[in-house]
Amino acid sequence: RNLMVSYVENPKSKGSASRLRYHRYSRATTLLEALELGATTKDIQHDYRRGFIKFPSHESDLPGHIYNAVEVATDHGIHHILDDVGRLVNPTVLTDYLLARAFVSSGLERARYVFNDLIKSAYDPTLLPRELETVAAAARFGERQFAKVMNAQRGVNIDFSLAAEPTRWEETLPEVCSESEKWKEAMDDEIVSMTKFGVY
Repeated sequence: RNLMVSYVENPKSKGSASRLRYHRYSRATTLLEALELGATTKDIQHDYRRGFIKFPSHESDLPGHIYNAVEVATDHGIHHILDDVGRLVNPTVLTDYLLARAFVSSGLERARYVFNDLIKSAYDPTLLPRELETVAAAARFGERQFAKVMNAQRGVNIDFSLAAEPTRWEETLPEVCSESEKWKEAMDDEIVSMTKFGVY
């Protein structure tokens, strides 16, 4: 409960009770302080799911996580827990974390050294052949590794506010899609092209 925490600027709806409560507990620097200042367990869970709270020493390093664990720890001037207990976790988990550190290293020579050193023992030798047994498994493995690289690089800005790409025309209607006009233009353009080339 004494974990370091960091909150983003108050994102709650103006005039709401949760905004007032957030304003009070978001000044906390530890999880215990946040609870003492009025945060509930549900507040903490809700804020974490939406990226309003960060745990600098324990931020998730999974691909696709809203924050880069290495950057959050570095920005707060501390070590991530995987720096301290890396020897106790699966070698592949530690390697993934250390590769992420290499990609955000400020010194290129240091990053090259870390990267080259890690490649020697990057993955558990008994696990890797299973990961690459079939074309589908190899493709999934490649996608996961690419996601790790993309999420480890500083400067890769993913706009999490964008809606997922629609899969049915109903999902492009104005009442459910903020980019309805753009999708309509794209569909019209596609129909004109299909008509022009006689492709249906």
